[in-house]
This record gives sequence, structure tokens and C-alpha cells, in this order.
Amino acid sequence: MKKNLFYLFVAICTLSFFTACKDDDKQAPDVPPTTEDIIATYSGDKLTATVNGQPQAAGARVEILQATGDDAVNLKLYNLIEGQTEFTVPDVDFEVGTKSIYYSKLSGSTTDELLGLTVAVDGKVDEGVLTLAVTTTEAPGDPITNASDLYATYKGTMQIDVTGMETTSSEQRVYVSEASKNAASNIKLEIKNFAFQKMELGTISVDTIAVTKRGTNIYAFKATGRTLDLDIAGTPTKVNLDQISGTIIDGAMTLSLDLNVMQSLIVKVGFNGNVYDDTNDPVALSFLASVPTVTDGPALAWKAGDAISVFDSKGNKQFSTTASGEQAAFTGEVVLGNSTFSALYPYASDASLTGGKISVNIPATQEGVAGSYAPAGFYAVAYTKLNSTDDPALSFTNVPAFLKISLSEADGVGSVKITAKNGEKIAGAADVTIAEDIAVEAGTSAEASITLTGNKLNGTFYILAIPQTLSDGYTISMLNTDNDMMYVKEVSGSVELTANATLDLGTYSSIAWTPAVNPNPTTVPKLSLIQASFKEGEFNVLSEPGFENYPSSALSYRTNWRIDAAATAVEGHSGSVAVTLPNLTPGKFFDVAKQCVALRPNTDYNYSVWAKAGVGGVYNGVRAFDGVGQTLNEIKGPTWAPNDQWTNLALKFNSKQNFYGDVFAGIWGDPGGYFTVDDFKLIPANYAGGPSMDPSSASVLGTVKNTTFSEISSLGKAVMWKGIDGKLRIALSNITVNGTHYDNAIAITDAEDINGAVSIASFVKSEGALAPIMAPGDGETSIVPNAAFTLNGKTYLHYYAKTGDGTDANKWTASSAGFLVSEDDGKTWTKSAGTWSGTGCFVEAGFCQKDNYIYMAGSKAGRGGSGDMWLNMYVARSNASSDITDPTQWEYFDGTAWQSGNEQVCNIKTCCITVGCAGEPALVYNPKFNRFMMIYRSNVHGGIVYRDADAVDGYWSGEKILADDDLASGIFAPSVLEVTANGDLLMAVPQL
Repeated sequence: MKKNLFYLFVAICTLSFFTACKDDDKQAPDVPPTTEDIIATYSGDKLTATVNGQPQAAGARVEILQATGDDAVNLKLYNLIEGQTEFTVPDVDFEVGTKSIYYSKLSGSTTDELLGLTVAVDGKVDEGVLTLAVTTTEAPGDPITNASDLYATYKGTMQIDVTGMETTSSEQRVYVSEASKNAASNIKLEIKNFAFQKMELGTISVDTIAVTKRGTNIYAFKATGRTLDLDIAGTPTKVNLDQISGTIIDGAMTLSLDLNVMQSLIVKVGFNGNVYDDTNDPVALSFLASVPTVTDGPALAWKAGDAISVFDSKGNKQFSTTASGEQAAFTGEVVLGNSTFSALYPYASDASLTGGKISVNIPATQEGVAGSYAPAGFYAVAYTKLNSTDDPALSFTNVPAFLKISLSEADGVGSVKITAKNGEKIAGAADVTIAEDIAVEAGTSAEASITLTGNKLNGTFYILAIPQTLSDGYTISMLNTDNDMMYVKEVSGSVELTANATLDLGTYSSIAWTPAVNPNPTTVPKLSLIQASFKEGEFNVLSEPGFENYPSSALSYRTNWRIDAAATAVEGHSGSVAVTLPNLTPGKFFDVAKQCVALRPNTDYNYSVWAKAGVGGVYNGVRAFDGVGQTLNEIKGPTWAPNDQWTNLALKFNSKQNFYGDVFAGIWGDPGGYFTVDDFKLIPANYAGGPSMDPSSASVLGTVKNTTFSEISSLGKAVMWKGIDGKLRIALSNITVNGTHYDNAIAITDAEDINGAVSIASFVKSEGALAPIMAPGDGETSIVPNAAFTLNGKTYLHYYAKTGDGTDANKWTASSAGFLVSEDDGKTWTKSAGTWSGTGCFVEAGFCQKDNYIYMAGSKAGRGGSGDMWLNMYVARSNASSDITDPTQWEYFDGTAWQSGNEQVCNIKTCCITVGCAGEPALVYNPKFNRFMMIYRSNVHGGIVYRDADAVDGYWSGEKILADDDLASGIFAPSVLEVTANGDLLMAVPQL
């Protein structure tokens, strides 16, 4: 046993000795290698390679990678296969070889169908060096019997590499088509408009390129040693095509070319692209178009710059001409997807052809053009079948029928209206079928009449109409330029209106005019006639002192009171509503309700309120609204009243220097308290002006009709007054009449009051068109009338010149305000020299006369929003015998007294007689109640409100609702026409 252990020990020591010697001497292993032992990259002195017997190229490299099995590896060959930077030979066999020691043997091959190449490798790895022999042989592929499947256009990116120049790339197309020889197995390849570095080479065309099939849907082609005839910079040049090769796989092409240009310039071309359908590509085309001829119609001809719409398979294309005459060439681009084309004159970018039809519109109102037609409604169409791209023709046909009429200037014709007696539709929308024969069909929205307009129409005119059969003829009705005289003629029997043909309506001279009355009067939009009634009431500076305007609505609804959101309505002291607020947070103040009112400085006032309170601190009174809460006087509680009992609280205070303040009531202190208030009252201590006026009722009497043929479709402001002849006039601003916008105009009625029907009988016109009262000046957007009245045989129209429209309908600016004066009862106007400032207090104004004074109530520009408190009212007066157009002839109230000659005295807020959101006032004296009334729109109340006073410079009441938007939506800027014997107001009121 001991002997055996000794021999084992000696054997272990001997093995260790030899192992150590081998490591020190770096001898090769004497054990077989595995694939893992040769996984590495071989290059430089670690690689010895040949390709087809030739030594390795510079930069060659081989990577040996692990394959899936233990007896194979993958080889990646870098810069060893011509034209391939990288090439992989997969699953190369691995085995162990022996000589004096072990080494690794490698062998294998692969065929690349895309390259058409078989690559075989044979080598070994011995002591860390790879020795590799690479052999390449061409894979012939399978011949094909039909190359037509490859015929197509291929679109992609072409890269051009020229010796000594920067590589460029661009979008290019390659065309594959039938070869001239052996077409079944060859192709022809073209690159059109080939260029590089701004050098035009023309078209590269290589015919008879052999194609082989190397796999499923894999086709390869190659040709070498060809000579191309190219045109380089206008010089015929021979170019050597060293080689062209590529593949087509499932519609994708790769291509390479080697060109030798002028024996010195080497051009290498690479291309990658896919099959592309170029039938949708636009191509340049020229149509020779002929104008239609019309017997007894207007002369037609093309003119330079004309454009038409041409409809191809993809839509609407614009074609234009630089020529003129009866024939002209129109050029543009179309898609040759079909052989038929339709055309429309004039070009319209939004026109579309659907089911062979196109929509047109022949206007119902057409402006007269002597010797011709209104261009806005003229259309012509054409249809062609394209047999060749060489000079295709378009022969146009006119869509409308032409109605010819001749008129004399001496008759002063302003409009001619043609009406189909049986209602056939002859103007408006129509559908045109474009084919060998065109057809025109009126749309459902088309109209039965057409109107030709102008000023003293003189000459021959052509009216455009939808082709139609008029089963019972037509009516011709004419109006003179002032629209107050008319002529009517009827034509009976069947009448044909034919496309591209002329119907002669006749020649007219010495027309027998008769007075014109529109048999179908229209309603002037946004203008209502309103009557308002009143009764005596108690004077109060406060608005809505008892919260009773809208008792069934929320407390904050349309009110001048600012009421705490937590306040609620309870049964009132009088009426149905009082306001109550519980103590919300002990130790904090909460105003139940407050309202801002105008005060006269240094004036004694009497204040009172009915109230009741629970336990807790409450307060009420009047404080100056000067930003610091200076209290003018205050009543604190609850010691003043038993719990839950209505008590009248009253005090007297002096306004000191303040011109406005807050009437307020609030609560603070212990939990469980509440404060309820109702029936506030505030009046000057020395007030002796008598009873006030409370609203009684308001109703809409009707609207204003328009019996003229000048239809008003929209308007802004309307100012109505009684003219010197006793008839009502209306100054209209921002109006649209017969589709034309006017800044302002004057309408005349036959009515003497608004108790009955009020209809516009005529407009003040000049040469057939509405005559503006006054045009805006530089930087002004409109002239807006404020008020109009007659005095001493003249008519005075007060206006302001608006600047900027902005985005807020209630706020605007003005450059000035002033008077326009008419001495002919409103037909013509003269601007007065004197003006008021556009930033002053009399931009917007209302006027009334009492005794020997003209009184004016004014405001700054704008109407104010619901939160705007500073469009206050100011007053001025002038002796009726003075020049009222001169601002220096007026006296301005400064809050205490009248001051002469300078409106600037009112530019301090102490001159305002009211506080709140107000503008565009009317000023009225009501003799029934012996009260002045100031009437205007309140956006807070949502309607027209008024204040009343015993004198213009006296104390004005709070706001009272005269008529709200529930009666007539958006009413504003009233014009009071009459105060009846019982004190009712009759007024014209425009609507927003």
C-alpha cells in the first residue's frame, strides 16, 4: 500500500514538471482544437489569402464566427469578392488536421443568387494564422422565355460617383422595355435626361441585355463592352459602357453602371428603386381652343391671360394662353389616364366634374356692360376625345342663353328685370352636362327672374340666362335710376331660351313711365317701433331699490346691485323680494348688497332702508367709492331693532368732495346672525323736484316696411326724425342695399307718425345710387348718426366719426363728433366746421328742446360691457338762437354750475350726472310728467333703460327698465318720435 502511494506521488510531480516547461516555452497544444479556439478576426500578418489564385487585395479581412453546430463555422470575407465589401460563406466545415501537431481545417461553398456567383473557400488555421484560398465561379442561372413581366418604370434614388468629384444623388427613373433582338430573353434599359455635375449626357439607352432567372422572382441582367452615342453639351460623343448589371426582385431594382467618358472620366452609377406607375404623372399638353360664335350675339375672342379648367382623370387642371383671337393655344399639364377631356371657361380652382356634370351659377343680378354681358355669369364648355398629343382641339360652346335688349340713356333706366311668368328658373345655380352635346339643368335653388342693373343704361346689353322653355312667356319690368318710376311689358306664349343663342327682347326709347310701387314690400331688418307708458312714482337716486325687477329670477339677474353669492331672496318688506345673508364666517365682514350711485359733491342726502337682523354685528349706510372705503355715514346694529322685526333705518350725511359712492349693507361677528334688507332710499335733502316716473308698460307697435325696390338686407344704427314737411326720415348706418354696402344713407317715408304703418317710400340718391350722408375721412371706418332734429327751418344730424372696429361690439373709438346740416329737408348735407373731441364726453349724444334751449346729453365713445362703470352721462345746453354747430356756443355743466365755451370742463369725473354703463343716449322732455328723460341701452339690464329728472342739471333718478330684450332682442339707441298727451313715448329702436 505504501509503495503504490509513492509511485502516484512521483507521477503527479513529473506531470507538473512537463506542464510548466510547455507553458514557459509556448509550445503548440498537443490536444485537438475546437471551433471555439479559432473564433477571431484575421488580417495583416495573421491572414494569407488568395482569390482565384491571386494574392489577397489590400485591406482584406476575415472573421470566423460560431455557426449553429460544433463542426461548422461562418466566414465573413471583407474586400475579397469583387464589388462586395462584405460577403458571408455560411456553415463552413470544420475538422481537425494533424502534422507534427494539431491544426484546424476549413472548407465550404455558397451560391449568391443575386450576384450570380458561387464562392468556395478552402483553408486552415495553424498557430493563429489563417491561410485561405477563395475561388469564385459564375452561377449561370436559368434562361427565361419571356422578359415582358419586367417591363415597367422603376423610380428610386440614383447615386453618381465621378473620379475626382463629389458623389451626388437624385431621384431618377429607369425604363425597362422590349429589346430589339431576342425579345423573349432580353430587355432594353433607358435612363432619360441623365446628367451629373451640370453636365447633360442625354438618354442612356442599352439594348439587348440578357436576363437570367436565379431564384423565385429573382432576375439578373448584365452586359459589358458596349459603346453609347451620347450628346454632351451639344456635341455627339462616344462613351464606353464597361459594364451594366443589376437585379430585379419582386418589383425592386438594383443597378450599377461603369461609364468611361472621353477616355478620361470614370463614372460609376448606382440605382435602387421600385416599380412606379407613371400613367398618373402629369404631362405638358397644349389645346388649340376655339371660341363659340353666337348669331346676333356679342363678339367673343380669347385674350392673353385667359385661363380655363381642363378636367382629366385626376381632377381640375389650369390651362392658360398668352395669345388672343378666335383661336388660341392653351397650355398646361394633364394626366393621360384616359383619352377624353372636358373644359370650362373661365378657370375656377374649386370647380369639379362629377358624373360628367359641373355646377355653375348665373347671377340673378347682373351689372350692365354696354355691347357685352356681365362677366361674372358667363361660362363656356368643351369636350374632346384625345387621339394624339399633337395639337388636340377644344371647340367651346356657351352655357347661357343671351337676352338682348337695347336702351336709351335719355330714359334713365336703372334696372331691367326679366321674370318667367310661369315660374321657370332662369337664374342661379345650374348643372351642365359636358359631353358631345351639352345640356343645362337649373338647380333647385335657382330663381325665376334676372335683374340687369346700371346707371342710366345706354346701348345694347346681353343678359345671361339659364337655357329654359318659358311655357307662358315672360315679363319685362324696368325702374328708373331713382326707383320711383316703372315700366312693365308682358310677352305671352311659349318662348325658348337656348344655350349659345340670342333672344332679342327689343329696343326701348321714350319709355312711358308710371309711378313705381313694389308690390311685395319687404321688412327693414332689426328695426322695431315701440310704445312705452309710465305712471307717477317716488323719486330715488337708487336703481331697483326693492329688488323687484325680476322677482322670479336669481338676485344677481340684470341688476345694478352687487350681491353676495351666498345671499338668498326672502319675502320682502314691500313687494315680493328682500335680500338676506347669514353670518358666513365669524369675525369677517361680508357685504350683503351694494350699489354705486352718482353724488353731487358737498351735498346733504337722506338715506334709509328697511331691515331686520338676528344676533350678530350688522351695518349699512353710504361710503365713498374712492378705493379706500371712506365711510360717509353708517348705521350699526343690532341694538336698533328687536329681533326679526322690520325696522326703518334712516340717517343724513354730506357727500363731502365725493362725486359717487356705494350704498351698502353687510354683516360680521358671531355665528347664527343674519341681515335682511329691502326698500333702500337715497334722495338729496333739498330735493323738491316732484314725483318721478315709473314704467307702466311697453309694446311693439310694428316694424318698418320698405315699398321701394332697393331692398335692405342688413343695417347698423337707425336714427328717425320728423322732417320739415312732416314726413318721417331715417338715417341708416352700415347698411347693405341690393347686395351693396353703404356707410350711411337717408330713407324717406310717407308716414307722419308711427301710430300707423311706416313704410320707406324712397331713398336719397345720386345718379341712381344711394347717396351717402358723409364719407369717412382718413383713418376713419364709418360715420355714425346719433340724433336728428329740425330747428329754424334746417335739419341737424349729429354724428361721430368712428375709428377702428376692434373685436368688442360694445367698445370703439372716435376721431371727432359734430353736426351735418341740411337746408333741403335731408336730401343734401353740409359738414359744420366745429367739432367735439373724439375722446371727450359728447361723442355720442341725444338732444331735446325746451323753452329757448337745446339740451344735449352726451357720453364718451362706446356702449360698455356689463362690468364697465365709467361710460357716464354729461349734459350741456345752448340757446336755440345760437349756432349750435359750434361747440364754443354751448354751456357745459361741471357738477355745480354751467360753464361757457369749453367742453374740456367735463373731462373731470365730478361733472358726470350719472354713474354706470351707459352710451348712445336719447334725451326727451315729457310734459305730462314735467320730467326730462335720458334713455339708453344697459347691457347690465339687457335692454333699454331710462332715468328721469325735473331739470337737465338736476338730480337724476336711478335706472328703470323701459323695454328689455324679452320684448325685442338687442334693442339700443332709441329715436323718440313723439310724446303723446298721456305721456307715452313712441320711438323707433334699432336692434343689435
